[in-house]
Amino acid sequence: MSVGSLYHHFGNKDKIAAAVFIEGMRQFGVLARQYLAEVKTQRGSAEEGVKALVHANIDWISENPDWARFVFQHRSSVATAGKTDALKADMTSFRRDLIEWFLPFAQQGVFRPMPMEIFSAQITGPTHEYARHWLSGRYPAPLTKHRTMLADAAWRAVKAD
Repeated sequence: MSVGSLYHHFGNKDKIAAAVFIEGMRQFGVLARQYLAEVKTQRGSAEEGVKALVHANIDWISENPDWARFVFQHRSSVATAGKTDALKADMTSFRRDLIEWFLPFAQQGVFRPMPMEIFSAQITGPTHEYARHWLSGRYPAPLTKHRTMLADAAWRAVKAD
């Protein structure tokens, strides 16, 4: 594909960057939903669901390091390109699916009470923090090496005492 064709289709660099960002988030969403579906079909527990989300993050980032670097660094491209509505629609759908999956466990008191944004940050925060350092070359051990430790930490962060 020529550069001219890209600009004709997308319009400008910001819109290209936004499309790449949104597609990366969509691909991660597909993987996370797949992992949660596998847990659900095996009569999974809340713990297995939380760990599945951590594993999906680790696996997607590890398998797509260049794309992950881009996603971590270019979230603002979506707003600059005027693609906020497209991302918001995708994120709303993803959040709805997560709430649907985890709500029965929350209603049973399996999790500490907390807003959804905090629940999500507790699960993905440590993984994303390590990933940023690994992707930049500051941490030499691959993200996958700490898969179990990060998943266990996420579970401990959200489970009710």
